[in-house]
Amino acid sequence: MDRETAKQAVIAEIDRRADDLLRVSREIHAHPELAYEEHFAHDVLTEAITGAGLPVTSHAYGLDTAFVSVTGPGEGPLVAVLCEYDALPGIGHACGHNIIAAAGLGAGLAAAAVAPRPAQSTAVQVSVATARRDGRACSIEFPFGRCRSRVAWTCVRIRAPG
Repeated sequence: MDRETAKQAVIAEIDRRADDLLRVSREIHAHPELAYEEHFAHDVLTEAITGAGLPVTSHAYGLDTAFVSVTGPGEGPLVAVLCEYDALPGIGHACGHNIIAAAGLGAGLAAAAVAPRPAQSTAVQVSVATARRDGRACSIEFPFGRCRSRVAWTCVRIRAPG
């Protein structure tokens, strides 16, 4: 699949899932949870992933609110799509992490849908995991030490200033 065809396939997949992605964003927004307490958001996101037919490992990497979903034959580069879904004290999701979570979910599901299949020469694994804010700065709680040599591309959608 050439780059333009892949791009159009990803866009079409996200458009197809738009209503569900908006639902996920709104549900997480309505239930703000602080860092490491996002049990509701964890469940909403993992249910959306299993509903799309992908496997999920809940409570991944020793974190109760982390998850990972990997698809693909396990060969080739690893594409990591990170979701951030914690709220901030006193302001809830005014930070937009509910949107970041839905955007990451959509990107991960779309990438998984268009990833090369085992019969093709290039394989891609898509991983959806969690990123957290530690109160001082944005820090990613992703086990790069365990898979860093295989991560070819990492994406986390954050808001731009302004």
